[in-house]
Amino acid sequence: HHESQKPGKLPSLNAALGKKTSSVVFALKNGLASGLASACSKSILHPFDVVKTLQQNSVKKLTMAEVFLDLISRSGPLALFAARLVSIVGSVP
Repeated sequence: HHESQKPGKLPSLNAALGKKTSSVVFALKNGLASGLASACSKSILHPFDVVKTLQQNSVKKLTMAEVFLDLISRSGPLALFAARLVSIVGSVP
């Protein structure tokens, strides 16, 4: 039990770590973690978004599997990641 700690309160992160961390550094760490998490999720989900968008814009009624196979056969697997960087940059805080 810390002397300065009020009863029933958890110690702050700084006290728990035993060091002084400025709020700016803490905010930057949180921002970086948030941006990295967003970039990872966008990278994983982007191919699904590409297929969904192509399916929605298709003149014929196609399943996602048909759109996926058509895209791969016409443009190759890298087409699933087209414009991924734009998507990632737009999602990072």
